[in-house]
Amino acid sequence: MIIKKLHIENFGKLSNFDIDFNEHLNVLYKENGWGKSTLTAFIKAMFYSMPARSRGDDFKYERPKYFPWQGGKYGGYIEYETDGETYRITRYFEKTPEGDFYELKNLATNKIVTYESERLGDALFGLGRESFEVTALFPQLNFISSSTVQITANLTGLNKFQNDMENISQAIKIIDAKFSGLKKERPKKEELESLKNNILNNENLINEEKTKLEDVKKQLLDFKDSESNLSTQLNEENKQFELLSHSFEKKIALQENLTKQNERLSEVLQASNQLKDEKFSKKGGNGNKKLKYFVLSPSILLTLVMVVVLTLGAIDLLVGLLCIIGFIGLAILSYFAISRARLAKDVKNDLKDLDKQLKDNDEQAKTLQKDINEISNQLKLFAGLNAPDRQKLEGLEDQTTHIKLQRLSCENEIVNITESIDRKIELNEKLQGELDAKNDLICQIDKKMAILKSTRDFLLSAKENVSERFVVPVNEKLKDILSKFNFSNQEFVVDTSWKVKENTNYGMKDFEYSSQGVQDIISFCQRINLIQEVYQKEKPMIILDDTFVNLDDHNMGIAKQIVREISKDYQVLYICCNERCSITT
Repeated sequence: MIIKKLHIENFGKLSNFDIDFNEHLNVLYKENGWGKSTLTAFIKAMFYSMPARSRGDDFKYERPKYFPWQGGKYGGYIEYETDGETYRITRYFEKTPEGDFYELKNLATNKIVTYESERLGDALFGLGRESFEVTALFPQLNFISSSTVQITANLTGLNKFQNDMENISQAIKIIDAKFSGLKKERPKKEELESLKNNILNNENLINEEKTKLEDVKKQLLDFKDSESNLSTQLNEENKQFELLSHSFEKKIALQENLTKQNERLSEVLQASNQLKDEKFSKKGGNGNKKLKYFVLSPSILLTLVMVVVLTLGAIDLLVGLLCIIGFIGLAILSYFAISRARLAKDVKNDLKDLDKQLKDNDEQAKTLQKDINEISNQLKLFAGLNAPDRQKLEGLEDQTTHIKLQRLSCENEIVNITESIDRKIELNEKLQGELDAKNDLICQIDKKMAILKSTRDFLLSAKENVSERFVVPVNEKLKDILSKFNFSNQEFVVDTSWKVKENTNYGMKDFEYSSQGVQDIISFCQRINLIQEVYQKEKPMIILDDTFVNLDDHNMGIAKQIVREISKDYQVLYICCNERCSITT
């Protein structure tokens, strides 16, 4: 395939740009910042479009990156020749692929050509965008030493079975993803150790609590014995206290009764004394009564005689009246004396009553004295009996209560320890279940991982068996190209993954550890090697963008000569920015 011309309407900083190409070597010598990389991106976008989003650093924001700075339609066209026919591919881009415009026209017939995919490069070259980028494009400082699945298929002659090779790689990716997922699902050793440690710690705690439980049970038995002994002692003390309390109460009752009887005896004796005083008083009043009777009788007689004398006129009236008055007065006095005499009779009767009362009092006093003597004799039985000691009984009650509380505390502690042991046993059973489940899961995952590993090894082995047959010829061709350069006896080889490595005395060294100049030469030679091997359907144009900027003068001269040679068979677009790298056609 040969690009004959292209037109950029707007693409990045390039606007209304046209250029024609010949079929061999095309040198584009431009200063830095002109848009050389933009031109390369435009050619690639015409054949493979642009992804909607970034695909790593190589594709970072490609669509928005080249959006026209100056505005206008975003795109252009390329006219190319293949199989004797000339075509024009036209593309205009939007922010997303859904809005893109695409047209492929046969310029000889002016008919629109349709493909199943708008990725024209796939149809022309038999390789996808990624494979095209790592072979036909030579960007500065962005070389690679490996290949894609499509390149591998072409190198091994399995391009007819490209889908199978892709399926193998896809299967390996799926296996790796599944393997990685299973590895993440597989319980970590730390988790198992943590569970085991938790179980062991719980078992130690259970044993400690069982030992503690036995000690508390022994304490409980001691407290029960002490409580029983104290209860027995307290019952005896209560009985003794009740007996003493009853006797002391009886003593108090006798003392109270004695005091009461003494008080009654004192009252009776006092009453007798009062009766005696009253009797003595009444006896003195009776003598006076006799005297009154003695005085009253003559007065009455004299008054009667004087009345008779006055009546008879024997004496003077005045004298007679005076005498009569005197006698009347005496009579009155006598009357009162007689009245008193009558009262004396009553006094006598009272004295009899008093004597009877005195006699009754004496009898009562004797009875009371007898009772007092009897009570006194009874009190002698309680001589030395004091009130019972309540403090000792209360002390025993306090001790019994304290022991009872300790016993209840032990019983509660036994319940708590037993429940704690049960909880820890239950937790251990749960943890053991988790541990067993994780171990079972590990066994299941290990079996699956072993199957996946065996499958992956088998697929890789099958793939490498196919690739190994083609590694030798590819290495021979790479050595043939590298032999034109001076590497001071350094040996570079291609492995079954098409990665270039340096064979040293210390083993294989990765390509990336070499100097930048060596990397550029090796990558350039590897790409030339790959181009000659993988493009079986249609030869591509080769674009070199400041590819040799890191090479010394000697190696740069060799590289330029190789470019001239390959331009005889391939269309080459050689872009550079300084005279040292420039090449004559």
